[in-house]
Amino acid sequence: LEVTKDAKGFVLPIVKPGEWLILRYKDNADAKAVTARFEYNTATCDGCQAPEWLCKCKPDAEKK
Repeated sequence: LEVTKDAKGFVLPIVKPGEWLILRYKDNADAKAVTARFEYNTATCDGCQAPEWLCKCKPDAEKK
């Protein structure tokens, strides 16, 4: 998986719906890597209108 950077952000190949996207980031060569895992969901959130995998709405359990 090749990730490149352009003027707007990062560009990566299309991830199939339902698959996990796992990214590792390091500030520099000596830094400890930070791992981020996203379940890629192409649906749009009804609450915030963002893609589900970027949704900022609270999960139903936290709303109560």
